[in-house]
Amino acid sequence: GSDELIDLLIRAYCRAGQDAVIICPPTFGMYGVAARIQGARVLEVPGVWSLVSFGRSLASLPDFEIAALRSGVGQRKIEPHPYLVVGERVRIKAGAMLGMEGVLVREKNRSRIVIAIEAIRQSVAVEVDAVDLEPAPSPRAKFGCDTTRRPGPVGRNC
Repeated sequence: GSDELIDLLIRAYCRAGQDAVIICPPTFGMYGVAARIQGARVLEVPGVWSLVSFGRSLASLPDFEIAALRSGVGQRKIEPHPYLVVGERVRIKAGAMLGMEGVLVREKNRSRIVIAIEAIRQSVAVEVDAVDLEPAPSPRAKFGCDTTRRPGPVGRNC
């Protein structure tokens, strides 16, 4: 069965004392058991949904980014945040102007959003903390249209 296959794969690809197996609990327990029997380290990574890849190649972070993240963990408050790109539409999710949407810009190392006031055909730039921003839903999503890339009908067909 699958226990034997997992054992064979671990034996074929893991060298005792040199390699490690990453497991993401909750998962099938045989991965860790087979790795320990083979003498490979077992790295448990809780809360991982998937590993980032491009096709069949795993994505990797440059060593300097890993080192910077490790050094910052104990010295700064670090938490997950949506990936925001300059020029992307964002929405203020906390504080003053909650719910306002605009385009993210950077000026003098500060985050700002440019908000268009359609009625008077003017815009304002508002300085905000990046933690108070989130990606804005697409205009299609505002009208109840499905914007996900899943097969099959999910929302209104726009």
